[in-house]
Amino acid sequence: MADQQQQVNPTEPAHRGRIQAQGAGTEKSEAWSRDTPPTVAEMLEMCDRLEAQLTAQERADRTLPLAQLRRWIRSAAGGGGVAAPVSKSFLKRGSRDIRIDLEVIRGMACVPN
Repeated sequence: MADQQQQVNPTEPAHRGRIQAQGAGTEKSEAWSRDTPPTVAEMLEMCDRLEAQLTAQERADRTLPLAQLRRWIRSAAGGGGVAAPVSKSFLKRGSRDIRIDLEVIRGMACVPN
């Protein structure tokens, strides 16, 4: 049913999603909602913008998850991108909630440049 709703409403952008820093009281994100899928370069820029929003401690806690996400984005682009729905979490080692999340809610993302 959700796929039918996506196809019936042509006024919404075809590609939508977000990258989020979550856990330990942090909730910051970079989102997209547009007619063209974000490229690998644009996705990596979103990672950089999200990282810039974080405090020094939040950034330190998410160094490895951000690196894992960037590696995953490059790998996804190598396969031509990813199609919704995608929900990936990259956790800080030893933590249950400090993480970086990627959600592709609609359309595609991580397409080659």
